[in-house]
Order: sequence, then C-alpha cells, then structure tokens
Amino acid sequence: MPSTLSNLKVSPHDTLDYRITVLDNGLTALIIRDKVALKSAAALVAHVGSLKDPQEFHGLAHFLEHMLFMGSEKYPDQAEYTKFIGANGGWTNAYTSLSITNYHFECSKESFYEALDMFAQFYIAPLFKDECVNKEKNAVDSEAQLNLNNDGWRKFQLKKSLSLEGSIYSQFSIGNLETLDKEGLVDALKDFHKKFYSANTMSLVVCTPDPLELAEEKVKEIFAPIENKNLEPQSFKNEIFPYPKEKNGKLIKVVPVKEIDELLLTFTIPPQYQHQKHKTLNYFGHLYGHESEGSILNVLFEEGLATELSAGAHDTEDYLTEMDITVSLTKKGLAEYEKVVSVIGAYTNMLLEQGPQEWVWNEVKDVSNLAFEYPEKSAGASMCVSYAAKLAQSVAHKSDLTNFIFDLKTVGDF
Repeated sequence: MPSTLSNLKVSPHDTLDYRITVLDNGLTALIIRDKVALKSAAALVAHVGSLKDPQEFHGLAHFLEHMLFMGSEKYPDQAEYTKFIGANGGWTNAYTSLSITNYHFECSKESFYEALDMFAQFYIAPLFKDECVNKEKNAVDSEAQLNLNNDGWRKFQLKKSLSLEGSIYSQFSIGNLETLDKEGLVDALKDFHKKFYSANTMSLVVCTPDPLELAEEKVKEIFAPIENKNLEPQSFKNEIFPYPKEKNGKLIKVVPVKEIDELLLTFTIPPQYQHQKHKTLNYFGHLYGHESEGSILNVLFEEGLATELSAGAHDTEDYLTEMDITVSLTKKGLAEYEKVVSVIGAYTNMLLEQGPQEWVWNEVKDVSNLAFEYPEKSAGASMCVSYAAKLAQSVAHKSDLTNFIFDLKTVGDF
C-alpha cells in the first residue's frame, strides 16, 4: 500500500479532514485536521497488554505504562513531560487493557509538537531509572488498593478469577507489590519493552487544527526513530480458552460497595474478532438492549422488576468475546431475580429458534449508516483515544485503511 492515504472514505457532512500515513519504520498514523479545534491531542497504542504479562510478574505491562512517563534520554527529568503538559493547558493519561496499552494527551495547539516530541521519547529511549522503580511500584499498588472499592473492577476481577486456572485470563492484570516487588523486575521491564514495543505494531492518532501536510511532516520527523522490530501481530489462538463449558452456568452473588441492585449476565463465546467489519454482535446488542414493546426491558418494567437495561459485547482480540446484559433491578426484581433471568433466557431461546432476521440487521445497518453520514463531533482527545485502539486492530488485520473511518462507523452486509 502507499505510504500516505488521503482519499479515505468519509461522509460529505464530516467537517474533519483525514490522512493515514505509514512511516518508514512501519508505524501507522492517522492525522485528523479539525480547523476549529482550540487544542491539539494525540494517542499512541502499543499493541500489547496485560495478557502478555510473564507469569513471574503479573501487572508488568501496567507497570511499564507507569514507568514510561518517568523520563527519557532526551528528556531525563521524570516530571518534565507532565509539567510541560500541565503548563500548557493540557492533561495526559494512559491505560493498559488486556491486549493494548493506550497513551494519550491534550494540550494547547501552540505547544503541541514540543509535547509530541516528549511523548515520542517514551517509545524511543525510556530511561527506566532505578529511583523511579519503587515510586511507581507503590503507585501501581495504590491503584490496585483503590480498585478494591470500585464495583466495576471488583466484577471484572471476579470474572477473571472464575476462569480456568492456568489460563492467561486468570492473571492479575493490574499488579501490586506482591506481584511486582521481586528481584529481576527492572530486567523484566526492559525485556518486555524490547520484546513488544515495535513501531510496526503501533498506531498513532493526532488531531490538530494545523494543515494535514504540516502535521504529517512533524509526525514523520518525531516518530521516525522508534525501532521497527518487525513483529508479527499478536495472537492468542493457541492459548487455552478460559471458559470451557464446565466453567459456565454459575450464579455468583456479590455484595457491592455502592447501594445498587443489579443483575449481570455474561455470555462468554468464542472470539468474533475476525468479523470486525460486519460487527455481528451489534445485532444482539441491539435486540437485547431494545426498549420497545415486547422487549426484555419492556416486560421487566411492566412487571415492576427492573428500571434499566443495557447490553453490549466486547472482543479481546482473537481470544474470547463476552456479551454482557446488565439490569438495574427494583427491590421486587432483586427478590425475584430468577424471574428476571427466565425472561432473558426465554428471549434468548426465541432468538435461537428464529435465527438471524435480515430486517433486524437492516435496522442496525441503517442506524449505523446515519451515524456515519451525519457524524457527531467528538472531543479531540477522546476521538484520538478511541480511534488509536481501533486503528491498531485494523493494522493487525491488514484491513484496507482507505475504508478505516467508514468501517469504524458502519456495519457490513447481512
């Protein structure tokens, strides 16, 4: 493919300009021009996350995320980057998921390229200074302690703990002092960065009011030194599936931190990652989450059992897919939760018996096409964060990047 794509398929009503460029080192960058943006933003995804943690150091990918902020050869002061961002009206953050690590920031447009240069040094020549190791180990541990009182994280860790022992999914992805405060941590950290942080598996998204030509030139100049290790896209096809049949069909009762009455049903299924373009799981999310007459929520609401329902699926690459249905229960619904489950079960059986319906699919597709045709404008930073994660998947699948924006917002044929 050419190194630069400026003819991306976009809506005629989209006010943004787009360009995708592949640097000589293999890094793929999406450059977005928002002519009226007051600030500039960027996000870079390293296509590796906590599922690649070594058994000896659970949470290593997350710890590495923390350590990359702690100075580089070009900018050795561990606080220089964050101070610069803050002094120029911005903010910076990062997150480590099971399969990616996403670094991002926003700042004034006048200071953007200087900040971008500091940002790029995370991946070019980080220092991993000894004096920062203890500090960041404790920061990771504090984060883990805070999550003990977060209902979302508690449910996530509970689901992981119910997976097959010995599977990579069962590992403790956040990390704490117990998993990280060991001899050999720094060497493991350097090895992880050397092994998995490669330009050819990274995706970068920048959003700026500057002309595309200028932004592209700056991106190529700043990110060219990142080493290309010619890594193959990560795959989990040969890993043990974490939820064999005997691990399913369980009822778990949880005492929440907040005063909430909620029912969560999770269907764990083989990965649907290869159907990214068709977004097959949107079909089920659309039906489970519908609120019209005859829908699950309508029935539960009429019975006085529930007030809200949400449904959606998410892939963890080619490893597994989970469909979650979350129901906000009334007190009656909590007492009669088995009836709530039976309603969802009956609806699921109906879907299985009737099979896929093209008219439903067309409804999903029409809604998606409208969203593409008349896009809602997102904040620059949140758009960069979301698009960088999706771009990493498209690069891994060797997708036609000319259709990246189109494929991102629409669904394929029935």
